[in-house]
Order: sequence, then C-alpha cells, then structure tokens
Amino acid sequence: MNNYNYIRNNLKESEILNLLQENQHDSVDLDLRYIDWIHKEMEVYRLWYQPILDAMSDANTPTVFRESDKLKDSQKDAIKSKFKIFNFTLEEQLRVQQKWTIPDTQFRDWVKEGNIEAIVYKYEDMCKKI
Repeated sequence: MNNYNYIRNNLKESEILNLLQENQHDSVDLDLRYIDWIHKEMEVYRLWYQPILDAMSDANTPTVFRESDKLKDSQKDAIKSKFKIFNFTLEEQLRVQQKWTIPDTQFRDWVKEGNIEAIVYKYEDMCKKI
C-alpha cells in the first residue's frame, strides 16, 4: 500500500506519469490503476481488523435492555465477556499494527479515517445496544 502510494506520488511529481500515459498503447489511465491497486491493498489491510469487528458483531451482543430492567448475573457476565474479548482483540491488533509506518501524512490520515469508520462507529453502536 505504501509502495504503490509512494510510486504514484513520485511519478506524478516528476511528471513521468504523464509521459508514460502518453506513450502507453492501451487506454488505461495509469493514475487510476495505481489508485485501484492502493484500494485493493487497503482491503487487505482491513482484513487485519476483521477480528475486532467480529468481536463487536450482533451475534455476540446480548439483547437490548431498558434502563428499568434489572440485569441477571448471566447477562452481566455476557456483557463483561464481550468487552473483555473486544479489548483483548483490539490490544493484540494494535500491538502488531503499531510496528507499521505510513510516512505520507495525507495517506496516513486517509488510513486513520478508514479505521475510525470501520471500528469506532461500530463500537459506539455496540455500546448503544448493550
């Protein structure tokens, strides 16, 4: 992902991308091809946090309770277990991903925004359901 982004940006800055595009025999836009490759790599990257999404899935969520309802001990245990699994999975994924670097700040922000959309909003939804 980093490599495709780096190559694309450097080709664009040096205007080599335009030269390659002009001398290309087919009509495929090289810039769009690099963007497509970046998006495909992003999909592979998103597989890394699939276990986190699985931990938040509705299948693992107890039913929604009204505030006036008293929770049974088994229901409390189920909720605690769900958060324990989520926290463990998140910490494990963060431990691995903190070793990764994305030098391009604009690209890093784009990846962060994708993470927020995929994880934080679903986490908020999970909390509302419990």
